[in-house]
Amino acid sequence: MSQTSVLLWLPELDRWIGHWRQTLPAARRGVAPHVSLLFPWVSPEPAPEHLARLEACLRGTRPVSLSFSHLGRFPGLLWLAPEPAAEIRALMRTIARAFPETPPYSGKHPDPEPHLTVARGGEDELDVIAGQLQALLPELAAVRYLVDRVTVAQKDADNRWRVAHEVPLQGG
Repeated sequence: MSQTSVLLWLPELDRWIGHWRQTLPAARRGVAPHVSLLFPWVSPEPAPEHLARLEACLRGTRPVSLSFSHLGRFPGLLWLAPEPAAEIRALMRTIARAFPETPPYSGKHPDPEPHLTVARGGEDELDVIAGQLQALLPELAAVRYLVDRVTVAQKDADNRWRVAHEVPLQGG
């Protein structure tokens, strides 16, 4: 079944975290490092009216400069926290309000924590990865990532993800 997601696509982070992300099935199927803004989105694929509504809700949104300076955990999951989190959370809420028929994480997490998943695994395995990643955080935190577009990713019939559409963030 086809799926879609609205996200901030950050492939340049692969140089820092790519080897740990290989624990993620989605990473092995073409999903670059990213911060999900709304998942799942529309299925099986976005219609022109969905894309128009997404573009309308993002009109006036400025590009955002992200950094990643600390780690977070969910059970079985290690993630990087994007900063400024308040801007990302506001973007997530704006998109969620525009698409009430597709609540974040199918309604399981109505106000999700902004995060970039690094690895999945058992807690002991994630402790080891967290220790390794913690050593890189000062260097990683010094890098700023300018996000100037929102990406719609779509899972195709072959179970691979691809960029299906991009909405530029141009400010207003």
